[in-house]
Amino acid sequence: MRSQPYLFVVFLFFWACAEPKQDAQIAEIEKLDSAIMQVHDAVMPKIAKVLSLRKQLQNKIDSGLVSAQKEQFEAATYALTKADAAMMQWMRNYQIPLKSDTAMIYLQQQVVEMNEISQAIYQSIYVADSTLNSLKP
Repeated sequence: MRSQPYLFVVFLFFWACAEPKQDAQIAEIEKLDSAIMQVHDAVMPKIAKVLSLRKQLQNKIDSGLVSAQKEQFEAATYALTKADAAMMQWMRNYQIPLKSDTAMIYLQQQVVEMNEISQAIYQSIYVADSTLNSLKP
């Protein structure tokens, strides 16, 4: 009977020692999530431009381009579609895991993925703008 209070004290000691580590992990998780969301929030407004460019490119394709131009316009349209789809899929799937041991690995992967999506969106916009401008005299 007397050992129960000692066990309780030992439990409290281990719990108190684990608390700062857990707080540090939570802070790191929040930091990574914030970094991911900053990239997302910066690139998400560009989706409207992606959709607009895709429509412009498709209109040019439908108006009848020569074969070489058509391939170039279709490639630019595909890049925009692929970048948009990657962002939409990422948004559907993104969630912070509840377990902190897996959260760090997951979030580090998400940082890389969101940076790749951001780069794909900006690159596809650049290519689409360049492709549309190639028709101007």
